[in-house]
Amino acid sequence: MGTQEDISRKIVSLGGHFILKVKNNQKTLNNDLQIYFDNCIGNDPNIVIETTNIETNHGREEYREYYISHDINCITNKEKWDQVSSVGMLRVYRKVKGKIEIRDHYYIMDTKISMKTFMQATRNHWNIECGLHWRLDVILNEDRSRNRVGHSISNLSIIRKIVFNLVRLDKSFGNISFEKKMTRYKVDFNNIENLIFCLFPAVEG
Repeated sequence: MGTQEDISRKIVSLGGHFILKVKNNQKTLNNDLQIYFDNCIGNDPNIVIETTNIETNHGREEYREYYISHDINCITNKEKWDQVSSVGMLRVYRKVKGKIEIRDHYYIMDTKISMKTFMQATRNHWNIECGLHWRLDVILNEDRSRNRVGHSISNLSIIRKIVFNLVRLDKSFGNISFEKKMTRYKVDFNNIENLIFCLFPAVEG
């Protein structure tokens, strides 16, 4: 949603820099980057590549490939994206229960950034995706929610995020996983009472 030409110009005009993820809300730009990287990886010397080791998270294995190019001729609408100086791609290989999924994520940047900076920025975004969104989707069942009446989607999304943050603040169980905390709330109402009557006052204090 934030990948808009007006936003990119505003960031630069105020002295900042941007690394913006490109999705289908900018369909032409997304297609430009997809075609460029699909056709030019391994053939274009302008594309720099870096890879990571295989990592295990939440019972799945992940491997990443990072690509950067300072050649922006692939962008068809250069007037619209006149602040862009580099393009990038993150390819994520994920193995879950023996099945391999491959996802490509595309980015635009206003400067000719280093590979290290690109990896750090995209990794921070990915950590948010894995940390917050994974828990909302899998543990709090957000993906399977079928609420469509009125403002129920937005309201329940806010409630889930409040629950997420409260559970993270609860240290009464010691060092256990988020999922195990949720299980203890379900099996013993005393744990919920402790959350409401002990944790809330402590946080406010």
